[in-house]
Amino acid sequence: MDSRFPTYYLQDRRVLKATPTAFRLYVVGTAWSVSNMTDGVIPEDDFPLIPLAQPHDAAELVKLGLWAKAADGWQVIDFMKTQTSAAQMETALENRRKADRERQAKARARKKSEQEESPSDIQTSRDGHVTSEGRGKAEAEAEARTIEPPHSENEVDTETGEVFSPPKIPSNNPWANIPMADQSNNQSSSELSPMERFRAEAARRNAS
Repeated sequence: MDSRFPTYYLQDRRVLKATPTAFRLYVVGTAWSVSNMTDGVIPEDDFPLIPLAQPHDAAELVKLGLWAKAADGWQVIDFMKTQTSAAQMETALENRRKADRERQAKARARKKSEQEESPSDIQTSRDGHVTSEGRGKAEAEAEARTIEPPHSENEVDTETGEVFSPPKIPSNNPWANIPMADQSNNQSSSELSPMERFRAEAARRNAS
């Protein structure tokens, strides 16, 4: 909390008559009292703690009517009219602490609500099934056993779980689709078809 310097000080004859060092003690002493929440009381034991404070300046402020001599020190006469009291300051600090607590509570509640609306452990697969890591390994294995295994001619994408048929790659061999003669049967050349005879003749030429 900051101390105040009212503009009427510039027209107050008590302030205007003060020497520079006494005026300095009046301003700094008021700020010290606000900072230490003493309500304008300057204890004699704490007087040396005020920067550049001198006893003769304190005596001058008493003579001018800006300070009053007290049993254990001095009292700033107009303190309660111009400055914030200790009780007012304590109330302001408590209100600030309360506002901070309410703000932090709202932040925690908002974060908790966001986590409940979009939990990080729920995932949706590409086929629309919802999986959760929290269901446990046993439940996942039981669900896997109920799924019918795909046909042996099909393949399964290990990342997505999709079942698909692999494309058939055409052969570059021009003779791949031509049926071969059964070599186990000792057929004569007369029993072969024209194409089979052509292939047999080509094989013999390549062998020679």
